[in-house]
Formats: sequence, structure tokens, C-alpha cells
Amino acid sequence: VDSALAAERGGAHRLELCDALHDAGTTPSAGMLAAVKAHARLPVFVIVRPRGGGFVYSRSELDVMRRDVDVARRLGADGFVVGV
Repeated sequence: VDSALAAERGGAHRLELCDALHDAGTTPSAGMLAAVKAHARLPVFVIVRPRGGGFVYSRSELDVMRRDVDVARRLGADGFVVGV
């Protein structure tokens, strides 16, 4: 949340929210998304990526990604960032 607010103060036009940046970014938790939406005024785009590594996903991983999109949409995500 602190990084999101710093980006806002620094002049960002939107946020791309992720977890595990050291692993090229993964889907953030529902709690993190809710907290950022509660405190930041910028549009929040959620990275949808169930794991680090390559971008070829199994059917079960794609199912997880669809579910993550549904949850993030309900929590107010303004958009999504994916690589498949």
C-alpha cells in the first residue's frame, strides 16, 4: 500500500498491482487489492499470473487465473495485466 501511495505522489497515472516482484510478478492477494483500492485514488490494474516462470499455463492454472479475475473484479479492479 505504501508503494502504491508513493507512486501516486510521484505522478503515476495508474497502478499495476502485483505480488512477488522478485519473481517477475504474480497475482496479489485479495486483501492487498482491497487495501490499495481503499487508499489510492488511481486506477488499479491487477497482474494475473499464478506463478513465476514461463507463460505457458496448464488448464488448472488457467482456471485459477479466471477465478482470480472474478475476485479482483468484485473488489473493484479497474483492469488486468496478463501474459499467456
